[in-house]
Amino acid sequence: MQDKWKEIWNKRVHLSEDATLDALIKADGFDGGAGQVNVDNWQNYIQDISKQVYLKDTDTIFEIGCGAGAFIYPFFLKGHKVGGIDYSKSMVNLAKITMPGMVFESKDAVQFEMSCKYDIVLSNSVFQYFDSFEYAKKVIHKRPLNNS
Repeated sequence: MQDKWKEIWNKRVHLSEDATLDALIKADGFDGGAGQVNVDNWQNYIQDISKQVYLKDTDTIFEIGCGAGAFIYPFFLKGHKVGGIDYSKSMVNLAKITMPGMVFESKDAVQFEMSCKYDIVLSNSVFQYFDSFEYAKKVIHKRPLNNS
């Protein structure tokens, strides 16, 4: 089942040269049916998350399952150092293009190794793609390689 999802996400690239939050939201699959989200609602969601994690202006943010980066893009625009991991190479390439100078890698979530420290590590709408609870637990229990 997980391989079918990977195939779908590796083929899903809908970003023009004009990278906007709306384009990233669509690229990340929030563009239809019950999962359709508009920019205003997305911005409100990001503000709510910021409050819940007590986000400071200097915090760095890493996303597991970042896709094209719609979730962390608003943080990038506010000057936060951001990074992420996603198994879809095409989606990670979009994130790299949209957020130059930030670190994005194409790997399965359980394979990520953080070589630098981030203040906040989170995930938005990806755990439902994991094939088991055990896999999710492995992802949650990952640790940085060092504390630099």
